[in-house]
Amino acid sequence: MLRLLLGAPRGRSDCARAVCDPLTPVIDVLDRAHGELKSQDLAAVLVEVDRLASVLGAHGTGSARANRWVVASYPEPSTPEGQAYLRSAASTLCECIGGPLVQAERDHLGARLEAYIEEVAARPAGCAVPA
Repeated sequence: MLRLLLGAPRGRSDCARAVCDPLTPVIDVLDRAHGELKSQDLAAVLVEVDRLASVLGAHGTGSARANRWVVASYPEPSTPEGQAYLRSAASTLCECIGGPLVQAERDHLGARLEAYIEEVAARPAGCAVPA
């Protein structure tokens, strides 16, 4: 399991254009989580990534959405694997968008991340990651 989190092939980041994309590491973690976790654990990871993006300012400042996620009760992973993915996704996101970015860049990354989270959530279990 830890090999999956720390040393596995990186899915979409294997392509050359992904090297410059700051969201690639987060997308990789979400893709691996989709393939490995049960629905409840995956939901907890997706909600946490979305919540952190709001807290880090990637969904715009003062949005009702950010306030809702910060105060909302959300699911906790029920397995050690889910907890490991939650920690990995959270730390990866903080590294990717927690640095010195102007608000316009954060907003753009937040919109892209939100769309990707919705895509991952809509994938059927066992569905391959799109190329």
